[in-house]
Amino acid sequence: MKKIIIILISLFLLCACSNGHSSKVTDGSEAIYKAPNGKAYTKADLYEDLLSSDITSYLTNDLTQKIAKFEGIDVESIAAKAQEEADEAVKNGSESYITYYYGSVESYVKQLTAYLVSNELSKLYIESNLTRYEVDYEPFKAQIISVDDEEVANKIVKYVEEKGKELVEAAAYHGYEDEITTELYTNNSDLPLEVFEYVKNNGEGFSGIINSSTTETDADGNEVTVTTYYLVNVISKDVLEFQDEFVELVVDDIDSEEAFINYLNNYEVNIYDQKVYDLLSEKYEVLK
Repeated sequence: MKKIIIILISLFLLCACSNGHSSKVTDGSEAIYKAPNGKAYTKADLYEDLLSSDITSYLTNDLTQKIAKFEGIDVESIAAKAQEEADEAVKNGSESYITYYYGSVESYVKQLTAYLVSNELSKLYIESNLTRYEVDYEPFKAQIISVDDEEVANKIVKYVEEKGKELVEAAAYHGYEDEITTELYTNNSDLPLEVFEYVKNNGEGFSGIINSSTTETDADGNEVTVTTYYLVNVISKDVLEFQDEFVELVVDDIDSEEAFINYLNNYEVNIYDQKVYDLLSEKYEVLK
């Protein structure tokens, strides 16, 4: 099992001590700056201030990047991409916006890098658990249109079945004006239950008409039944045929901490500072 050592090396040079102790700052008595009141702040002072604040985000980002490197993710390339995006934003006149919300362009680049690395790690986690997410989301690729006129729906079906035309062409021929594209759908998509049931119980291909009725209230306050006619052309139910698109969808839906905690379980994390350990273990029970 690979080990990950957590020490704040990007801010200070620390000397690791035995378990249950706090790290010591090398040259801790060295003054870094003086406050307006004349008080000198040392490295040790700054380190204690840091530990007394909520630095779990910093620690989590640092640990995430270490794990990402172990998992073969090119963190340096991601950081370079984040820098390019920041440079482009500054070039386009967004520097004041960045500094207002992030303090500095450098801080923005660090936060963007952390987000992108976490995103890539989550994708890797989803890919390694693809079957589980396939069961959870029941994804499929399809062309789906809905019409309010049953007669039009029947004409489109007839055109597809008798002339062997694709759904897109048949719909356009009968005046369906909306653009029809092949989309990725899941059981979270905004579709009626009847459509999901059809896709779940049938293979690829054209569905014919799927009726979906709802009860609505008209302008006079009367309840009326409204029927919508769905026509579905299922392109694929094999997640391996659209894996990248599916992973992108899931990564935007899940909590990135789910992947992070999974990797914490997989690695032996050594934290050579009791205060740092306490901060992280309060948030991540897996460290306890």
